[in-house]
Amino acid sequence: MAAPVLASSEDIHGYLVERLNFALRRPEVLGGELGIRMVLDHLLFLERQPDGLLEEQHRLAERGAWTSRGVSLFHPRVTS
Repeated sequence: MAAPVLASSEDIHGYLVERLNFALRRPEVLGGELGIRMVLDHLLFLERQPDGLLEEQHRLAERGAWTSRGVSLFHPRVTS
């Protein structure tokens, strides 16, 4: 039996970009932020930027938009 032909790096990259776009549009389908981070981590590995997510976390933290629980969203306070 012949070994299966694996997908090319271009095909894998395109697939991960599609999945990331899908996850950003409908995060609840892939498990919320955790799913987004997993797809992004794989995409950055494929792009030979394994520390890219960590670097982005540092940039977000410098702007006050990252906490130990992830991205901090800024919403106006609603007062009654």
